[in-house]
Amino acid sequence: MSAEFELQEALYQDRDNVEYHLTSADLLWRKGMPDEARRQYEQVLKSAPDNAEAASGAARYFLFDMFRYLDMQSVITDCLDARLPSALLQDDVHVLALRSFGERDRDRALDYLNRALAANPDHKPSVARLCLLHYEDNRADSAVAVAGRYLERHPDDEDALLYQGLGYQAMGKLALAAGSYEKAMRSMPAGARAVMESLEEIASADEQKALAPGLRLAASWTETPGLTHFWGQRDPLLLTPFNERRMEHYNRVAYANLRFGLPEEGIPGWKTEQGQVYIRYGRYLGRTVLRPNEVGQIYHETWSYEGFNVTFQNWDGLDHWRFESYRSPAYPGPVSNMKDLYRRYPGRYLDPYEDKKYDLPHQVVAFTGGGRKGPP
Repeated sequence: MSAEFELQEALYQDRDNVEYHLTSADLLWRKGMPDEARRQYEQVLKSAPDNAEAASGAARYFLFDMFRYLDMQSVITDCLDARLPSALLQDDVHVLALRSFGERDRDRALDYLNRALAANPDHKPSVARLCLLHYEDNRADSAVAVAGRYLERHPDDEDALLYQGLGYQAMGKLALAAGSYEKAMRSMPAGARAVMESLEEIASADEQKALAPGLRLAASWTETPGLTHFWGQRDPLLLTPFNERRMEHYNRVAYANLRFGLPEEGIPGWKTEQGQVYIRYGRYLGRTVLRPNEVGQIYHETWSYEGFNVTFQNWDGLDHWRFESYRSPAYPGPVSNMKDLYRRYPGRYLDPYEDKKYDLPHQVVAFTGGGRKGPP
C-alpha cells in the first residue's frame, strides 16, 4: 500500500485533521498540481485561520504566479484581439502583457505571508518568502525590516543575515551590507561557507586550481591568502573597508539561494542552472516569460544582458527550469551548449565607479599600483 493511498484513507477517516491536509497539500505541490495544493491550504485556513504553514503554503502559490506573470507575454491571434482590454496589450497587438495578473498575485502573497508571520513570527519559510517579495518589489527597506525582526530572536541565523545583507546592498548601505555578510559567513558551518566562497562560476580553471589547497585549510573566511589575492585584483576601490566586487559575489549567491532554491526538495539555488547563470552574470537587464499557446507546451524565460541573452525552459509547470540556449548578435542562431556560453562570456561585473574614476579623488581611491587594472 502506497503512502499516498494511506494518506487518502486517513483523510477519509478524519476529514478535520489539519496535519493530514497539510501533508496532502505538500504532496500535491510536489506532483505538479499547484492549484489543487493551494485549495487544500485555503481549506485548512477556513478551520484553522491561524495556521502559519497553511498561510505560507498559499503564499507560495501566489509568489510562484507572481514571478510567472510579472514579466510574462503571450502571443495571441487576430481573432482574439477585439476581446482584450487595451490596457493589457503592448504596442504590438499580437503580444498580451500579463503584468497586472502578477501584481494581483503579489498582493495576495503579501496578505498570506503577513498572516503567517502574525500567527508565528518564527516561521522561517515565511520570513524568506516575504523578504524575497519585498526585494523583488523594490522595497529593500521592508526586506531589511522583516529580516531584522527575525534576527532579534535569532541573531546568528545565517540565512536571515544574508537576506538583511541583500536589502542593505540594494539600499546602497554597503558598510551595513558588508557587516551582515561577514556575520553570516562567520555563523555558517564549513560546508555552507565553502559554497559562499566558491569561485567556480567566476574564476578560471587555473585560478581555481591555485586556490583549492588554501580553501581546504582555511580556518576563517577572510584570511585565506589565495582568496585575498584573488579578490584584491578585482577590488574597484581599494581604500574602502570592504571589497565591492566580493560583496557582489556574496549578493549573487545569496539571491540565487533565496530565489531559485527548492528547499522542499533539498536543492539549494546555487545548484540550479538559473542560479549558476545568475552567479556568473548577475542581475539581468531584462526578463521575459513567454507563455505557450497550447496545453502541453513549455514556458520559456529569457534574461537579457549586454550583447547576449539566455533562455531557460520550464519542464514541469512548477519552478523547475533548465538552460535551453543563448543568443548573441555576434554568433548565428541559438546555441544550446552551456559550456559554450561560459567560454564566450566568462563573467560579468559592471563597475559602478567606472565613470567616476576620471576624477582625481576617484583615481586615488581606485589606484592599484603601476597603472595596473585588475581583472573583471
